[in-house]
Amino acid sequence: MMRAAPLIVAITLAGCGRWQFDVVDKGSSDAANDAVVNDHARSSCSWQRPAVPAPTGRSIYIATNGNDANADGTMQRPYATLGAINSVIAAGDEVVYMPGTYGRQLVDFSGTGQKPIVLRSQTRGAATITGTGTASIFDGALALNNQSNLVIDGFVINSNIGRAVSAEAATRVTIQNNDIGNAKGTCVVVSGDNIAVDYNQIHHCEQGASGTPNGGAAISVNWINFVSTNIRMTRNTIHDVWGQGITLLRTKGATVEDNTIFNATVNMTLDAVTNVSIERNLMYRIDARYDIGMPTPGIMMSNVDFPGNAAPWNEITHDISVVNNVFMRTNWAFGYYCATRTSGQANNGFDRIDFMHNLVLEQLEGSVYLHETCPGAPAPVQMRVLNNVIQNAPTGAVGEWTSVRNNCIENAEALGNGNGATPPCNVSSVFPPSDVGVTMTADAPVRGAGTASGVTSDLLCRPRGPAPTIGPYELP
Repeated sequence: MMRAAPLIVAITLAGCGRWQFDVVDKGSSDAANDAVVNDHARSSCSWQRPAVPAPTGRSIYIATNGNDANADGTMQRPYATLGAINSVIAAGDEVVYMPGTYGRQLVDFSGTGQKPIVLRSQTRGAATITGTGTASIFDGALALNNQSNLVIDGFVINSNIGRAVSAEAATRVTIQNNDIGNAKGTCVVVSGDNIAVDYNQIHHCEQGASGTPNGGAAISVNWINFVSTNIRMTRNTIHDVWGQGITLLRTKGATVEDNTIFNATVNMTLDAVTNVSIERNLMYRIDARYDIGMPTPGIMMSNVDFPGNAAPWNEITHDISVVNNVFMRTNWAFGYYCATRTSGQANNGFDRIDFMHNLVLEQLEGSVYLHETCPGAPAPVQMRVLNNVIQNAPTGAVGEWTSVRNNCIENAEALGNGNGATPPCNVSSVFPPSDVGVTMTADAPVRGAGTASGVTSDLLCRPRGPAPTIGPYELP
């Protein structure tokens, strides 16, 4: 919130710029809290929990003490198992889980575009789905594979055997308002078209890895036989992951916004993707608990294609927009990894990348690494590093193909010519684990020193003017 201090504009990221989850929050009622969140940007941003669609059909109840042989789906005579309702459920219905702990839930039905089917906990956080009954690490405790037009809301989901949630080859599936974690495998695996993962607490994923880099994640768009499209990952809090916080693989069209990611082996990975918007995310590293080989990077791009895929990936990674994010105390903020598996191939490259209006603070190694082309890949032709505040980042490098303009770079590698503000940038920060605070003096040289870039709003969704402020905040 705004803190009164002479000539200081102070912004507390977790308290004002986004919903701040408590790490043990189970999704309890939050209507009163939602009403006061983010009073800076209330007219521009919605930080409220997503609503549960009202059923157009009937409500079918499941309970741990239900009886499939004598059930009619009412609260008084609930079913005991999800499989028992397959013959009675219809598009537009909702499945309501009464409080209790349930084993693996295998969903074998779909809604329609106009009438989705909702599966929800009767009381948010009171129904727990576990991995009991799963056979392998690739099975989801909640399995939605090959289904469509579903909304999953308000559960606690975990698995000591494999994945917590699996929605592969799915269409128009929304996973929202859940506490997902304590999984031996990846917490959430999705692929298909029009998948949304919104406003979840996702934590303690890939706990079977124990320091082994087995490629898992908190949220992963899987790659095996699908090119996924129209993926949305928004407003999640992700932490304590052996692997990636968010991984996009073989994806065309994705929005990654307003997530908080910390304590992961890699905060975010983009692997063989196009047309991705990454905006207003907070990424940081607290300590070395989940480091493998090096401290946690921010965003890592690559183009690793895997043998045996049904649809080979033939494109470079391109059209990536990284805007209004905060990177703090990671190894480096943003870079490209040349994969040895695709070395010499023309698709092992990147182009049309924008890194703009970000705040990069106290990096362990560097800021931006976009200086090399991979063997066999063409040189990029359109790259922009504009209007960023980069402070205390020892190294960084960009190629001659990159336009570097109007940044404020202090105690960091210059990244070439064209800086827009003379240090000191007058940006300072604090770092308690649950609240990253950033302050900027009212007369900071970054104010109004940016160049027009097409970015129309800031981290708090306030409009930017024709002479924008450098960094993620457009000071009032």
